[in-house]
Parts: sequence; structure tokens; C-alpha cells
Amino acid sequence: MLNFLIGGGHMAEAILAYGWSESPLGPPEIWDDIGPILDRAFAGISPFLEDFRLTILRGDEPEDAWFTFSYSPIRDERGKIVGVLDTVVETTATVRAPQQSDLITRELLTGPVQALPAQGRN
Repeated sequence: MLNFLIGGGHMAEAILAYGWSESPLGPPEIWDDIGPILDRAFAGISPFLEDFRLTILRGDEPEDAWFTFSYSPIRDERGKIVGVLDTVVETTATVRAPQQSDLITRELLTGPVQALPAQGRN
């Protein structure tokens, strides 16, 4: 169980009972990766992760995707942490761009060389 659910209560029960595997938030496997980060936020630390790799389901297929996360503890008027704000931006295109550029460059450098017609020869 994720540490932030240990206290129980109505919301914890609702979170545990929800069918997360059919949710756009992802299957429980992703929570295994994100849970420890979330636990740090509930401990008062503000984790920032750049280009964090997760395997997610897009459609019916697993796919590697990258995200930048910023977790901020939310405190009540007494300073007690009562929640977490998670700001997320998907960075998959940014991470893949250099990889795709390298692939194209390799293909151009190692692909077949075609002879160009000689110019100005009679």
C-alpha cells in the first residue's frame, strides 16, 4: 500500500477501491514508480524530476514516455501536510528528438551512395 493511504479514512478507501487499471492515470505498475516520490512529498520534501521515464499504456500497447514532475507538499494552517500538488509535463518528444536526429544522421552516413552525373564532360 502507498504510504499516503496508511491513515485510512473515506478518501483512502475510495482510492483503493477505484479501478485504476482502466483509468487514464495508468495501471498500478506506474504507481510503484511514482509512490516513493509521492512519499517524499508527504515527508515535506519537494521532489523535482526531469525527463523521468515511465512505461505507460497508450491505447493497448505499452510505450516508454518521459515526464518532468514537480511535487509540492500542501500544508494546512497548522503546517501539517494534508496533500500534494503534482505538476506534470510530458517531455517524450524532447527526449526522443536527439535520438531520432542521431538515427537519421547514421542512416545518411551509412546509406547507399549514389554516383552523381559528371557535369560539363563531353
